[in-house]
Amino acid sequence: MLLAKGFRTEAGGKGANSALAAARDDAEVAMVDVGVDMLSEIGLENLNTVAAIS
Repeated sequence: MLLAKGFRTEAGGKGANSALAAARDDAEVAMVDVGVDMLSEIGLENLNTVAAIS
C-alpha cells in the first residue's frame, strides 16, 4: 500500500513538454492539435508565457 500526503494536477504532457524544450532551444514551435479539457487553456497560457509558441 502506498499513502500520499497530497495530490496535484499540472497542465502539460509529452507534446507540451517536447514543444517547450524545443522552443527553449530556439526552434520554431506550433501547437497544432490541442485537446479540450479543464487544463488545456492553462497549459497554452503557460507555454505562451515561457516561450513564443503559436
